[in-house]
Formats: sequence, C-alpha cells, structure tokens
Amino acid sequence: MYDNLLTIFEKPSLYKKMEIPFWDDEHISLQMLKAHLNPEFNGASRKLDFINKSADWITRIVRPSEFNELLEEKNFNYSNPDVVEKGLELEKEMFKNFQN
Repeated sequence: MYDNLLTIFEKPSLYKKMEIPFWDDEHISLQMLKAHLNPEFNGASRKLDFINKSADWITRIVRPSEFNELLEEKNFNYSNPDVVEKGLELEKEMFKNFQN
C-alpha cells in the first residue's frame, strides 16, 4: 500500500504515446463536438453572437474579396478545416436523420 503512495511523488514522463489518437477517442471527440455546437458555450468556439458581430465588423471595414486576399497574404489556410474522424461519423449520422 505504501509503495503505491510513493508513486504520486515520482516525476511523470514528459510524453507517452497513446494507443489511439487523442481526438479519435469516442468520449473526447463527442464532448468536443458538443462544446463546438453549443451556441452558449465560449470554450471550444466563440458564441454565435460574437461570431455574428465579428463578421459584421469585418464586412464594414473591408470587402470580402479584400479580406480573402489579406488572409492569403498571411498564408492563412481557411479552406482546410480540422477533421476528426468521430466528428465526421456523427455528422453523417445527423445528416441521415435529417433527410428522413
């Protein structure tokens, strides 16, 4: 029993490779998807109100085509979103249910 207690004082290793990618873990990916889709939660994505105000502000100060050019000049890739396998599976399932 005391030997097990002593392990809490050991310095943890800096990195340990997981058997499955972190974002592909069913629990993690589902919770992240819920966080991103919750319009009242500001942790994973901004709240919808903030996104709308930001979009309004951007379009008041610059035309969309100019904005795209500015992003490209800064090497900002806005055409390649993060893809998480579990998220894609859930979206496909949601789409099937929506069609029925």
